[in-house]
Amino acid sequence: MWTNKKIGVEKAQNVFVAVFDIVGFKKIMDDEGTQEVHKKLKLLQAIAYNAMATTYLDVPGKKNTKKPDPLKLRGNLALFSDTILFSTHADSPVDFINLLMFTANFLQGTIVAAKIPIRGGIGYGDIVWEPRSQKALGSAIIDAYINEQSLASLGCLVSENFIKKVKAPYIYKFLNLDFPGLEKVKKRIVELDNVPLQRNTPQGKDYYEEKRWVINWFDDHLSEDISGTVFPSSIKKHHLKLKNNSNMLERMIRNRE
Repeated sequence: MWTNKKIGVEKAQNVFVAVFDIVGFKKIMDDEGTQEVHKKLKLLQAIAYNAMATTYLDVPGKKNTKKPDPLKLRGNLALFSDTILFSTHADSPVDFINLLMFTANFLQGTIVAAKIPIRGGIGYGDIVWEPRSQKALGSAIIDAYINEQSLASLGCLVSENFIKKVKAPYIYKFLNLDFPGLEKVKKRIVELDNVPLQRNTPQGKDYYEEKRWVINWFDDHLSEDISGTVFPSSIKKHHLKLKNNSNMLERMIRNRE
C-alpha cells in the first residue's frame, strides 16, 4: 500500500475514489497459474504507481532513469489480489484533476501497453484510510465498486454521486480557467450515449445501455485497433465485453474529433 506521507486519513473525510479489477481474472488464473499471474500483478502495481506520479526523481547510479517522487503522489493506492484501490487526499479541484489523470494514465498503461483487461468505477463519498494498518473503508469505495461492477466493457464508469459533486463547482469552473494541461483535462471525462451496462437479476445477468459519464482514456497517438488484443480468445463469456469495448472506443474517438 502506497500513500503520501503527508496524509493519514484516520478520520472520515470526503474524497474521490477509483476501483479497478481484471476482467476474467479467475479464467486467467486457471490458464496461467499463480506464479505467472503474480508477475502480471507486479506489472499492474508498477503501472499504478507510475500513474500516481506528478513529479519524478533521478535514480542514483542509473543514467536516464527516473522514479516517482514518493512525497508528490496524486493520492493513496492499495492492491488487494487483482483489485486496485485509488483515493485522492480530499475533494478539491486539484484532487479532481489528479483522479482524472491517474485513471487515464492507468488505463492506458494496462489496457494498451500491458494488454491487461481492466474495468473500473469512480465514486464519491467519505473514507477512512489507515496506511499503517492497511485499512480502508467508506461510502466512496462502495460507490466506486458498484459502478465498476455495472460496466459491461473495459474502461471506467463514473458514478452519479461523483457527477453531482463535480459538475457544478468544478467541471464548468475549470472550463473558464487557464492552466497548463486544461485541454487534456477537459477531454478526460465525457458523457456518452449507449454506455454498455450490466446488472444481476433473478433470471441471470441483464445487459442494457444508458447515457452515462465515463473516463476517456483514449489518446490520439494510440492505435484504434486495440480491443481485439486484450481478451484471450478462450474467454468466451467476455466476447460481449470485447464488442462493447470496441464500440466504446469508437465513441470516445469521435468525441475527441
